[in-house]
Amino acid sequence: MKKTLITFYLLILTLCSLAQKKNEFIGVTGHIFLDGKNTLKNSSIRLLGLRDRKSGINEDGTYYLLVPKNMDLFVIADEKYVTKINAKDKNVDVFFFSGEKDLTKQYLNEWNKTKTFFDNVYKSLPPEEDSNIIGSPRVDIAIPNTATKNTPVDFGNKVFDFISLDSQPEYPKGYTEWNNYIKTNLKYPKESEAKNIKGTVIMSLIVEKDGSFSDIKVKKGLDIYCDNEAKRLLTSSEKWKPGVFQGSKVRTQLDIAIKFN
Repeated sequence: MKKTLITFYLLILTLCSLAQKKNEFIGVTGHIFLDGKNTLKNSSIRLLGLRDRKSGINEDGTYYLLVPKNMDLFVIADEKYVTKINAKDKNVDVFFFSGEKDLTKQYLNEWNKTKTFFDNVYKSLPPEEDSNIIGSPRVDIAIPNTATKNTPVDFGNKVFDFISLDSQPEYPKGYTEWNNYIKTNLKYPKESEAKNIKGTVIMSLIVEKDGSFSDIKVKKGLDIYCDNEAKRLLTSSEKWKPGVFQGSKVRTQLDIAIKFN
């Protein structure tokens, strides 16, 4: 037993050393969602273990954090909602679920087992104002516009993140009617109802230039029946208004939450 503990401790020290030497940091931004809705405005989030690096949530529900790239990280909002993210690029939407206490407990347990590792990772975090950080708000990333003032740019098949757009995709009749569409057309699967399965399914998709949906995938599921019902609702929807960037309709990556209760 003692030998096992020593081996485990040495492994943690090795991982910490590698993280300090090789870790890449990235400035990420995105929206904050609570229970599938963009409601955590004028609050704050932070990485567990970094009390001095809180990020305020803006009026539009966006945030900015400097984090280690491509690692499973634990984020806490308002000091009570915990979730896990992985920053593979500079746009990360964060989803918190107030009713899922077991999941929050799971993440806290994972954090407690790895906090020694993250303590060492966080020690090597560069200053937040460092303009060389990937995705830093101090660096403007512009898409060249070679068109004339009155000519829209053709961005081809490029897929945009919705927060970078001038006009975001939306249901033709507005957000309220989209909720009405879900309430009217959602069919709670009998198999799921029998097992009292409740919660929120998060679907990832692309809103095409013509407003149709493509590449529909389950990002966070409940069970196969609820997941399939969420997909059916999306494929049955009328076309949306597409996203617009620099006057052109563009393909847009979007996450949509569908609640079963």
